[in-house]
Amino acid sequence: WGYSALLGLGAPAPDTCAASTPCAKTPVAVSGGHVFRPIVSVNGNVACGIATDGQAYCWGVTYVGDGSMSAAAPVAVGGGLSFTSLGNAGDAGQCGIVVGGAAYCWGFNHNGRLGNGTTTNLSVPTAVSGGHAFTQLSSSQDHTCGVATDGNAWCWGGNDMGELGTRSLTPSL
Repeated sequence: WGYSALLGLGAPAPDTCAASTPCAKTPVAVSGGHVFRPIVSVNGNVACGIATDGQAYCWGVTYVGDGSMSAAAPVAVGGGLSFTSLGNAGDAGQCGIVVGGAAYCWGFNHNGRLGNGTTTNLSVPTAVSGGHAFTQLSSSQDHTCGVATDGNAWCWGGNDMGELGTRSLTPSL
């Protein structure tokens, strides 16, 4: 339920909350008939979930992970990856952990927040640099952090307010 102009509901809005604002006042089923694991990752532009078979699906706008910029209904995230979890969706970017612990990210790569050593936007999942195995990921507008299987925390991306915890205000790609 909620605002649907950016396709975030994953289904056609059954009603409108105002003449120019498509939204659903009550819950609507996400299209496609997929059975998702308990947690779906949502931000203002895109929503993603992992089906019970490990395939990640996303819908909305701004890099849904299949090489395109938008999808009104869930589309399979590219790469043939089997995801175990998704981090909370950052602002127009998504990261997830695959079987074995490697992290993959896609979307807008402002300040290198997708962790592949560049600032190039990614339309499909790309491995995070460093070879770490993660148990948890969390993203924000400009950076991403993860907890590795050895308990160490790793962060990358924007750092203008010290959010990477490096005692510096320099971004880390």
